Amino acid sequence: MSKDKKTGQQNEMPPDVVLEPEYAVGTGLITQDEFNAIKNDYFSQSELSAGLIVPLILLAFAGSNSHWSLWWQRIVVALIVGVVSFFLYLVAVERRFQYRFELKILILGRWDKAKEAAAKPDNPKPDITQTRQTVEEKVNIAVELKPLTVDLRTGATNVTPAPPTPSLSSPSGGPEKP
Repeated sequence: MSKDKKTGQQNEMPPDVVLEPEYAVGTGLITQDEFNAIKNDYFSQSELSAGLIVPLILLAFAGSNSHWSLWWQRIVVALIVGVVSFFLYLVAVERRFQYRFELKILILGRWDKAKEAAAKPDNPKPDITQTRQTVEEKVNIAVELKPLTVDLRTGATNVTPAPPTPSLSSPSGGPEKP
């Protein structure tokens, strides 16, 4: 059990029934699609690897019992089948462990989120100092804003062009002469 850094309390492990995939799917901790994805990724490979061991041994046995194979060929075939069977067994065990681990991590993560959501109060009452600071901030923002006024006039208006500003240079690019 680990201690929570914020509150110093120990995290509780859920009951064993929660870690069962069927229960987790039924209660909505995980979806059926998530469960199927993990099962297809890991558990199917475990079943496939374990399921290939017996047919491999039977195939090697049938091939080595023919009258044309010599004693040293049978030993080589037995060694190869032994190594391949051991490798398939290791893959099956590792994939099974990974399936159970990924599923448990997913369920425990959702369990913790559900417990946190249930423990959190719905509407925490704000402290008076927090309320005062919030109101002061909003008032300061409102004071800093100046209203924008637009004057709409109906009818035609006479617009006179602005007088030209004197320039310091002549159109030729040089300084003007007086």
